[in-house]
Amino acid sequence: MSLLFSIIIPTFNRVLALERCLNSLLLQNYKNFEVIICDDGSTDNTFEMVEKFRGQINLRYYYNENWGGPAKPRNLGLSVASGKWICFLDSDDWYHNDRLSYLANAVNNDFDVYHHNLLRVNRSNVILSRMPTWQIDNNDATLDLLTNFNGILTSSTCIRKAKLDELKLCFSEERKIIGLEDFDLWIQLAFAGAKFKFLNKDLGYYNIEGSDHITFLDQRQIDRLFELYMTNQYKLKHKDRKKSTAAFNYQKACILTIGKDMSGASKCFMFALKYGTRKVKARSLYKLLFR
Repeated sequence: MSLLFSIIIPTFNRVLALERCLNSLLLQNYKNFEVIICDDGSTDNTFEMVEKFRGQINLRYYYNENWGGPAKPRNLGLSVASGKWICFLDSDDWYHNDRLSYLANAVNNDFDVYHHNLLRVNRSNVILSRMPTWQIDNNDATLDLLTNFNGILTSSTCIRKAKLDELKLCFSEERKIIGLEDFDLWIQLAFAGAKFKFLNKDLGYYNIEGSDHITFLDQRQIDRLFELYMTNQYKLKHKDRKKSTAAFNYQKACILTIGKDMSGASKCFMFALKYGTRKVKARSLYKLLFR
């Protein structure tokens, strides 16, 4: 019997983007999947649009009062999912037509988290570039994630449900890290021994101008990053914690640069250059020289 995939889509007032997302599922050449739409209190005509797809794809729609982020809707979807493999898809992103068929041939129980390339697309559907993503080091995935940034894109993921159930893991609903709960989940999975596999294949599209991606490039995001890194550093050996702080400082510096705080950014880049991993050092040096 072919694998059943559960595709969990959180959404909020994104009716046009969600329609494009669902059309990409309608066009999948692999058909054994269910779609779980978790509506975080939309006030537009999302429900009416979703109804047009009933009977065309295996679809369930859940509506809840607005919570203010994707964590709670994703967890609702996870709690009712039937598939052996869970795919998280933001409603303003979408899949290539052969995404599920490729995964059906690729996934096995040797790995717990699969992820792949996504192509950046603007409002005019022009492909701009490939999103940065890479293979997580399974020799010490926790160290890799906490010292070399988040290399996993949520809308590219395919996760073995049995592993999530075994570890009793879901997305954190802690508001201090809202918008980073996906990165936090990868860290929890890594710490629990999950194995990661990167598929170097363009299988989806990331809308850079969408509103489902909760990223505020200001002090709010710095505070969230600080909370995530500092509360997870206990998972690292003492000698590696400065490398994690360096990864945080690099990201803080990038946000400060956007806010035109060049002095503060320089200090953070210098810290990252001094204490970071090779990847963090290289990025920091480039920023210091060419920003």
